[in-house]
Amino acid sequence: MSPFDSVAHSLTTISTGGFSPYDASIEFYRKSGHPHYIWIEYIIIAGMLAGGTSFLIHFRVLKGSWRALFDNTEVRYWWGLIGLFVLIILIERLVRLETFGGTSFLRPDFWQLLEEDFRSVLFQVVAILTTTGFGTRDVGSGFFGSEARELFLVMMVIGGCVGSTGGGFKVLRVAILVKLIQREIYRLRTPMQAISRVVIDGEAVEFDEIQRVSGLFFAWVVLLIIGGGITALLSDFNGYQSFSGMFSALGNIGPSYIPVPEMGQLHPVTKITYIIGMLAGRLEVLPVLILFSPRAWQA
Repeated sequence: MSPFDSVAHSLTTISTGGFSPYDASIEFYRKSGHPHYIWIEYIIIAGMLAGGTSFLIHFRVLKGSWRALFDNTEVRYWWGLIGLFVLIILIERLVRLETFGGTSFLRPDFWQLLEEDFRSVLFQVVAILTTTGFGTRDVGSGFFGSEARELFLVMMVIGGCVGSTGGGFKVLRVAILVKLIQREIYRLRTPMQAISRVVIDGEAVEFDEIQRVSGLFFAWVVLLIIGGGITALLSDFNGYQSFSGMFSALGNIGPSYIPVPEMGQLHPVTKITYIIGMLAGRLEVLPVLILFSPRAWQA
């Protein structure tokens, strides 16, 4: 890259901001025939992963503890989710493409095509899950199938790790909710007198924290429903597009299934809804919701 492009992309990668000097984002380098576009994409993938990972993990790694990359619940969920999403989307891509059907495994360019698909899928999974929003492929294009589009919406909600620059609901909270479901299943098959707690990394999660996470998740769901409903009511977008706009705003992502040229033509009420969604997502929802409480203003 040129020095300016390099600095600009470095700053917006580690901050998971996702801004680029080019309308085509990182796809610009492939389209323009840059000789090193493959390396550029892999390096930015590594940068986005760094931005979406807790900076406490960074500190421990810099202190020489490489075990920090695998020794706690959140980071294990983090790598597991990335691997799972990439695997599912890549399998869907391979299954639905005619170029990989029949005797295509004998094609001389098969491994090149496979690497290109893997890189594109990995890039977009990391870009969405870290809430960076860079793109080498349009998430709403025919390159991705229906399963991928559904999973991208899930990724927009999950977001990065606690203590990272990423937005979203956060991986640790997802882990807490999973543990909560496991505890409830455990309680159904054990005597009522049995003591069961939600435990993360050997420590019991306080009941108040479980309530806060559950309440926050419910607030996310309500805002997504409201935002998607307002978008659908005031536009001609289909269900996927309408919901993706609010998913993207609340997760502080950027990309959605709404065509970029049409974003500027959104109804003013929809734009205000997205503004509130972006603020709520960045401020963890509840501080923004309290602004709508008359008692808070009286206090």
